[in-house]
Amino acid sequence: MLKNILIRMIDCKILLFLLVSNIFALEVPDIINKIQSNIDQIQDMKISVTTTIDNSKGQDAFKENIEYIMKKPDKVKIVDLMLKKSFLMMAENNPVPFVQERQTTPQSQHISIWPEPGIIFYVKDYLSEFDVIISSTNMDSEKYVLIGTPYKTNNAFPKMEWTIEYSKGIVTEIKIYTQSGKLMRLLQIPEYQLVNEKIWFPKKVIDKLIAKRNTTITTILYDNVQINTGIPESVFSE
Repeated sequence: MLKNILIRMIDCKILLFLLVSNIFALEVPDIINKIQSNIDQIQDMKISVTTTIDNSKGQDAFKENIEYIMKKPDKVKIVDLMLKKSFLMMAENNPVPFVQERQTTPQSQHISIWPEPGIIFYVKDYLSEFDVIISSTNMDSEKYVLIGTPYKTNNAFPKMEWTIEYSKGIVTEIKIYTQSGKLMRLLQIPEYQLVNEKIWFPKKVIDKLIAKRNTTITTILYDNVQINTGIPESVFSE
């Protein structure tokens, strides 16, 4: 009986070793390509985006509600649902509804793109400028933590850290640090939605910009997500 127990223990250790070996066999390019393959499936998209910007000083929050329509390779239409106005834009291979913000004042009726949240989707592009290593792995959830330090010392992001859920090809958290190592920005994606039974797309994004005297919190909600429905070209000429 003791012999059987020892054999089972050895078998378990061998199985554990194989599992760990398989996980760590993945390299950084494998993880990045997995994320990009999820986004690359998007050919056209129509989505409602609600953005709320608040801060720790208790000032009134800024809120915007838009409809974002995209068709690859370069068609983008933004409809401001509050102003009842639409804006046509050119954005080559850009399927991502970024955070929207006014360029001047709410009365200016001009929407501009604030592209930083693109790091949630375009990890491959951002990481091309970083020396990236796999910092840690959670075997139970297939989560990986990637740490990147820029090749160029003048990079706006001295250090970045991505938490990746590999099985879904999604980013669940991004941390950006200052040169001194202090956390300056935290992006969290606590909720995802499965679209067309194969594309994982964010449902909620929380973006915290951390400063010494104030923390600005941007919350983005993605609703009514329609992907690859065959949006006609005529939509972008209206």
